[in-house]
Amino acid sequence: MKKKLLIIGAMASVTTAIVGSVALRKRKEKGLEQNNPFIGTWTYKNCLKHSKTITITNGLELFINQVKLDVQIQKELTDCLVYIDQFGYEIAFEQNNGRFYFSDETEETTYELLKIHAI
Repeated sequence: MKKKLLIIGAMASVTTAIVGSVALRKRKEKGLEQNNPFIGTWTYKNCLKHSKTITITNGLELFINQVKLDVQIQKELTDCLVYIDQFGYEIAFEQNNGRFYFSDETEETTYELLKIHAI
C-alpha cells in the first residue's frame, strides 16, 4: 500500500511540474510578445524608391501594404523576429544599435525600417 501511495505521489509531483513548466513558458512567451520591439507599423523604400508599409500586430501577424501574409514564426528574440512564408522563404526583422532592419530572402536585400507608430 505504501509503495502504491509513493508511486501516486511521484506521478502527481511530475504532473504538477510539467503543468507548471508549460504555464511558466506560456507566460514568458506572452511577455516577450507584448514587449516585442517589432510590433507596430513601419515604412521603408524598396529598390525602386517606392514606399512600403509593414505592420506587425500584437498577435505577431504580418501585413505588408495592408495585406496579411501567410507566415509562421521561425524565431522570436528581443533583437530579431523571423518568419517563414508559405513558399519557405525567410522574412526577417532585426534590431541593431537602436536601428531596425527588414530583409526578404526573395529580394536578397535588407532595408532600414522607420517606425510610423507603435500598436
